[in-house]
Amino acid sequence: MITFPDHKARFITFYDAGSPELPAMSAESDVDAAGLRFEYPLPFAKKDIRIAVKTGGVYWFAGGRGIARYEESPAAEYDRCMYFSAKRDLPDSDVTAIKASENEIWAMTPAGAAHIELKEISVERHAELLFNESLRILDRHGMISERKLIRPSDLTEWEKFNTSDNDGGFTAAFCIGAICRYAVLRRGGAEPEKLARARAQAVRALEACLLTFYISGRDDGFPARSYITTDAPAPVGGLWLKKQGKTAVALDTSICRERGIVGAVYDTPDEIPARLAKLYRDDGYTDDDIIFKTDTSSDEVTLHIINLWYAHQVFAGEDKELDDIVVHCARAVMDHIIQNGYELKAMHGGNTTWGKWSPRYFADGLGWADAPLNAAELLMYCKVVGDITGDSKYDDEYKKRIGMGYSDIPPLRYDRAWASSLNEGVDVPEDIMYGDHMLATWAAFGLLMLETDPDLRGKYLKFLHSWRDRSVARQHNPMFDVPYLIINDRFPDPDFGDEKNIADGLAVWYSRHNVSMLASGVGVFDRLDVPTRIYRSGYPETGYLLAPEERFISKYDRNAYQFTHEDSGGNMYVESCTAYTTSYWLYRYSLG
Repeated sequence: MITFPDHKARFITFYDAGSPELPAMSAESDVDAAGLRFEYPLPFAKKDIRIAVKTGGVYWFAGGRGIARYEESPAAEYDRCMYFSAKRDLPDSDVTAIKASENEIWAMTPAGAAHIELKEISVERHAELLFNESLRILDRHGMISERKLIRPSDLTEWEKFNTSDNDGGFTAAFCIGAICRYAVLRRGGAEPEKLARARAQAVRALEACLLTFYISGRDDGFPARSYITTDAPAPVGGLWLKKQGKTAVALDTSICRERGIVGAVYDTPDEIPARLAKLYRDDGYTDDDIIFKTDTSSDEVTLHIINLWYAHQVFAGEDKELDDIVVHCARAVMDHIIQNGYELKAMHGGNTTWGKWSPRYFADGLGWADAPLNAAELLMYCKVVGDITGDSKYDDEYKKRIGMGYSDIPPLRYDRAWASSLNEGVDVPEDIMYGDHMLATWAAFGLLMLETDPDLRGKYLKFLHSWRDRSVARQHNPMFDVPYLIINDRFPDPDFGDEKNIADGLAVWYSRHNVSMLASGVGVFDRLDVPTRIYRSGYPETGYLLAPEERFISKYDRNAYQFTHEDSGGNMYVESCTAYTTSYWLYRYSLG
C-alpha cells in the first residue's frame, strides 16, 4: 500500500537584483559552520560555506556552490538535508547574501535573487499543480508533450508551435492519468462543476489521441505519430505529409529525400469524424492545414492501446459515441498490424522504423535484441484489444502467436541485452533506451492483468523482472512501480520485492518532486557529496539516487542516475506532468 504523506514542496520565484520587492539580506553568519558535525554529508565542504545561520531546528548554509538546508529533526529522514542550486532553484549558485526562516529563504546572487518557500501540501494538491501547468502551457489541440519558452525559466510566455517525436505516445500516457482522475472524482461524488471540468479535460486528451488514428484520411488503423498545422515551422526531418483534399503530399524533409518520395501523392479518402476534427477546426484550421508524421513506432501503439483500454472502462457506460470510436480504433490498429504481417505500414507502403513485431524482424540484428520487448507488446495488444472489443478473433491471434513461440521470447530480454551490449563494447546501462522501461512495464501490465494461465503468467513475470531487477526498480519511478504494485495486488507475485522499500521510494519521489515540469539544470557537478561510477564507454552515473528535485531529469524516459546537469533543452522547456499525475491517479483508480 502506497502512502501519500503531506510534504514540503519548493516554490521558487526569481527577481532582478534591484527589485523593490526584495527584503534586506545579510552576508553575516550566526553560527560557526566549521565546528558543526552532521549525520549527513553536506553538498559542499565546510570551507566553502560563506554564510551559516540557524533558525529554529534548521541550519542554512550558503556559498559559492549554492545553498544547503539541514534540519535536525525532520518529519521524514529524506528531508534532513536539501540542496538548492542554479538553474532550477537559484539564478546563480554563487550566493552572496541571504535572509532565512525555517521554511523560507531569500538569496542574492550575481545573476539576481531567488525566494524559496517550502510549503506543506498534499500529494493530490501537488498532482493538481502539475496537471494544471501541463494543461495551461503544453496543450496543443489537446496534445500534451512539451513546450519551448520564450525566455529561460519564464512560465508566462511560450512559443506557439511545438511538436515532439512521440507526441501521440506522450499524450496517451497523460490521458491515462486524466481518465483515471475523472473516474476517481466521479466515484467519489465530486462537486458537479469540478467533475464536469475533469471530464472535459480527460475527453479532450482522449479525442486528441483518437484523432491520430484518423488524421491521415486512410481509416485503416494506422495512427499518425504527430501532426502540426501549416503555419508552424516546416519540418526538417521525419516522414511528414501535408493534407491536400482527398490526398496527402510528401514534404521535402531529409527522410523523405532519403526514401525518394518528396512530392509523392497518396490517396487519403476517408473523412475525419467531426467530433475529433473540431480540435483543430475550432482553432480556425481546415483539413488542408494539417501536416502529419507517419513513421509511427511501437512507443505510440503501446501507450495508445493501454489508453484505449482505460477509456473503454470509464466511458463505455456514459458516452456511446465516444466509446464506439474507442472500440473502432482498438480494432482497427490491431487489424492493421495483423494484416500487414505484424508490422506498421507507413503511407509510402514501406515499414515504419520501429513498428515491427514480425518473425522477419526478430530474425537478426536489432530485431533480435528488440524481440523480447516487441513480442510481449504484440501479445499484450492481442489480449487488451480482445478485452476492449469482446471479439474472440484477437484471442485466437494471441493463441496463434503463443504457438509460434512468442511467449518464450520475453524472458530472454536481459540475456539478449547483455549480448548486444558486449557486441557494441558497452555495459548494459549504457545501451538501454530508457523509454523502453515504459513500454516493458505496460506490456507486462496488460498481460498480467488479463492472463490467468499460470505457465504464461510465469513467463510474463520473468519478462517483467528481467527489466525491474536490472534497471527499473532502482529508479523508484512511479510510472513503473505503481503498475507493478497494482499487478501484485491483483495476482500476488511469488518473487515480489520488498514492498516497503518500493513504497518508501515512492514516498520520496512524490514528496520531493518539483511542483513545475520546467526542465532547468541543476548543480550536480558542484556537489561534493555525490560519488560517481563510470561505465565501459565512459557513461557516468551518480553513486546514489538523488532526490527528484535535485537531479537533472524531468521526463520518465531518462536514467535518473545519469551524472549530468540538464536535459530537454534546460530551462527553455517545460515537459509533461505524466510521471506524477498518471501514476498517482492510476493508483487511486485501481483501489476501486
